[in-house]
Amino acid sequence: MNTLGSLEGAKNTIAQAIEKIPAYRKFLEKEGKTGQESFHELPCTSKKTYLLQFPYEELLPDPVSSNAAVFASSGSSGKKPFYWVYKKESLFETLSGLPVEAMFSLDKKKTLVIDALSLGTWVGGDYISFVAKTIALKAQYPMTALTTGTNLDEIVGLIDNFGKYYDQILLVTSPTVFSHVMLTAEHEKISLPFQKMTYIFTEEGFSEDFRIALQKKTQVPETTFLAYSLFASADTDLLGMESPFSVALRKLCFHNHKFADDLGIEPDFPHFFHNANQHVYIESVGDELWITKWQGIPLLRYNLHDRIYLYSWSKAQEFVKQYPFSSPLEKQLAGIIAAAPPNLPDMITVFGRADSAINLGGTKIYEYVFDEIIRSAELSQYLTGLYKAKLAFDGFYSYIEMLVELKENIKPSKETIGKIEDLIEFKLAYINPEFRSDYEKLYKPRIASIGLKAIKVKTVPWPELSSKAETTIKIRGITPSDSESDQQP
Repeated sequence: MNTLGSLEGAKNTIAQAIEKIPAYRKFLEKEGKTGQESFHELPCTSKKTYLLQFPYEELLPDPVSSNAAVFASSGSSGKKPFYWVYKKESLFETLSGLPVEAMFSLDKKKTLVIDALSLGTWVGGDYISFVAKTIALKAQYPMTALTTGTNLDEIVGLIDNFGKYYDQILLVTSPTVFSHVMLTAEHEKISLPFQKMTYIFTEEGFSEDFRIALQKKTQVPETTFLAYSLFASADTDLLGMESPFSVALRKLCFHNHKFADDLGIEPDFPHFFHNANQHVYIESVGDELWITKWQGIPLLRYNLHDRIYLYSWSKAQEFVKQYPFSSPLEKQLAGIIAAAPPNLPDMITVFGRADSAINLGGTKIYEYVFDEIIRSAELSQYLTGLYKAKLAFDGFYSYIEMLVELKENIKPSKETIGKIEDLIEFKLAYINPEFRSDYEKLYKPRIASIGLKAIKVKTVPWPELSSKAETTIKIRGITPSDSESDQQP
């Protein structure tokens, strides 16, 4: 499938935009369009080609002061943030699209919700704080909402001092910040009460290894779900959320690669998000996410540059029912999916930013692949999960330079760095067939003779990168190369 949502609704959004938004009329004229074309003939918009090309007030159908909230999206490559105005109805749409009460049994358990996302006007922390406190105010059950931001000492201190009064601690954060919450607790010799902790993660993806490690720490089986991921951004508001059933589907892909291949899923196993906003029209165009939605600043075939596929839930469920699983765990996971309602919302699978990649010898390696590798069980023995990656050159020889943060007890010996480099190369070759071909032909035969490697690792001790978690939105990922032309296709 290539679309989700109502095409008629999307057409109405375009018609309203032509009537009410000066910037969109000018944009269409610049693109040689009249607005009378069929919907799929209209050009896509983006932050670069549309939002940043016109005066701010010309992007809005209504005065700025008529909106209920303003949130910032992080700027890229050091640029200033862009500010998104939110209407009241958008805020309440999010509340209705988050099935947290049922998923976390909030009506049955005394719950402490800790919003540990970046604060200021960044949409993650500020928005989740609003949502959590609104639910707490309206709820007829015991729920307390606290907002710490990414202050690691405060997060650990609140869990340690207040956790004992609750049946459940629901931590809303990013995987990166959470990994440093654990490191901070270890450093302070504080035992986190994992048996009562549950999680909503956002801002970045995580590997299934990461979720399994959480289940092991909590001493529960893989079929007991503790952690879910949200798909949202300042641009779009909430778009999707995992469910126990979509998590079970991802686990089946993780454990049974043939099943994943038969389902048409790549071996890095994306998150499966159920569509959480029925007022949005979603397109997959060239595997990139385009959104049409009426909001404070309407999105008009807006390209988020996220690499996605769209899947029918009912077809995926039927496929699972017919598939010949053999292991006990796979049969249990398949049973969970088979028992799910067939009318659940269809799914968005997200592979990460389509425009955030390193081009090494013609092979594109996306940021989400590095995320998956750095957080794998093998590398988690050595690394905190924070890294920076870029394309680098030594004369005519190009390679990927990675700056990684070592765990507190790991020393940067030559042997340790060599193991880390080998593990990254091995796992990258496993995930990316094009890189595997280059690795076998170009790098592997020459390693012993001249030390030619695809990956060169530099290390910093903990908490050199972790200490920036409280003040920096993005503390991991691909960074610009020394030359702007390095990463052009």
